[in-house]
Amino acid sequence: MPTSELVLASLDGTEQRHPVFQLAELTRSPRTVSELRRRGVEEITVAVDDLAVSRSWMLPSGAATVADLWPGLRSSLTAILAEGPVPCRVVLWSQLVEEEECDYEAEVARVAVRCGESSTSDTDPLSMAFGAEIAKRRRFERATGRGDDEELMRRRAADQVANYAVQGQLLRGWGLGAYLAWTAEEIDLMATVESGFTASVLSDTYGAIPQGRQEPWGVFPPEFGELREELRLYADDLGHTPGAVRPELISTLLVAVGQLLTRGTQGSAARQIRAFNSVLSGGRTNRARTEKLLEEALSVPARPGWEMEHVSCRVYWRLGTNASPSVAPACCR
Repeated sequence: MPTSELVLASLDGTEQRHPVFQLAELTRSPRTVSELRRRGVEEITVAVDDLAVSRSWMLPSGAATVADLWPGLRSSLTAILAEGPVPCRVVLWSQLVEEEECDYEAEVARVAVRCGESSTSDTDPLSMAFGAEIAKRRRFERATGRGDDEELMRRRAADQVANYAVQGQLLRGWGLGAYLAWTAEEIDLMATVESGFTASVLSDTYGAIPQGRQEPWGVFPPEFGELREELRLYADDLGHTPGAVRPELISTLLVAVGQLLTRGTQGSAARQIRAFNSVLSGGRTNRARTEKLLEEALSVPARPGWEMEHVSCRVYWRLGTNASPSVAPACCR
């Protein structure tokens, strides 16, 4: 599994940069490293939860299993996390449970029963978490019409909440030095049974979109700031450019170009750009030129420099307008 294909995909077909890239950035930040050192952390363990998938996830029946994906996934995650000052190891959650010799499944089942038997409460964390989770699954069922009945939704919701709760309980009991959380919601769920778990959690999360990363301009990596500002000027001039596509399409195109420059989203960006290329007017010759430019962009390392920035500008201009190359800015020709 190449890192260019490692994305966070939703069941509605949208793709985002995988959180592991932001986790890697977090493990290299001086503030996080300093806090880990202060807490005596000598190694970071990144655990991929393989036990919750079949029990509580809402995946299609034909979805690949974690076991199918694990060899490639482990190598990709290990490579992404390998450059930090604190060593990282990547394991399956089931491996950790086996190492600690605990009856994890029995404990999850026990907490799940508590969820199912809980009454609506505004004060009990477990009851509140279960209520929010079952409501989420009901909304998903109404939106998709998958055919999940109320009993199945309640059981999977209880299993999901119990899975998080028991993980927090076990990690606290194992003497966890520090915990790097994905989102604030994850922290709340993991503290539903063992409230003391929050004492281990570091303040920064790696699942939230950083401020200033709103689309489309915020998608561009910070190191491509000059290119971003250059493309911003071109976008402002599109209203006076012959053959320009609609402004709302330009915003979507800019997001794709920004993702083309971002480690971990090149594959997703290529799919979006090819989709653009297949439907925008311009003829067979223009489509072939755009495809050639895209292949060139994918072959160039995604780092600042004339080569990558030049080909990105040309992809943007080729798709953003149907104008003759003679009217393109010099750097886009």
